[in-house]
Amino acid sequence: MKITTKLPIVALLALGMTGSIVHATEPAMVESAEQAEAVLESRSEFMKGMGSAMRAFTNYLKRGDGEPLELAAMASEIAENAPSIPDLFPKDTGMAQFEDSEAKAVIWEKWDDFVDAANGLVEPAMAVEAAFESGDKGEVAASVKALGGNGCRTCHETFRQKKDN
Repeated sequence: MKITTKLPIVALLALGMTGSIVHATEPAMVESAEQAEAVLESRSEFMKGMGSAMRAFTNYLKRGDGEPLELAAMASEIAENAPSIPDLFPKDTGMAQFEDSEAKAVIWEKWDDFVDAANGLVEPAMAVEAAFESGDKGEVAASVKALGGNGCRTCHETFRQKKDN
């Protein structure tokens, strides 16, 4: 499975968003509610793709599902795409503006911390990739636990308010 739901920078520009997208030194801006809705949809799809990858890793560990080299490629994609996560969080696309959003205001209040958290996924995801390539299931387990605990969970606990569906 490939994480292909990342909204490319070109698409963000096509939506008319402004800001320092490439370096994410500041959050991008949206020009209209329609652009914000498009970003929210892309953000949701992207995050669901990352969640699917984490479930695939867990299913491998629990039931032996999946091929290690394919799972390694998924981890590589997480590492490659993680620095783009802030691009999916332009200003005014949080819970205060959109009922369906799970993005807390602290994202934009502590933007540098948010960018650091996204970039913090790179190294653990690379470790998951290397573990799958090694074939050492113990190493896979430890690296997946680190990615989920020190990567995903760290960001979600601070920056996300899970909606009760």
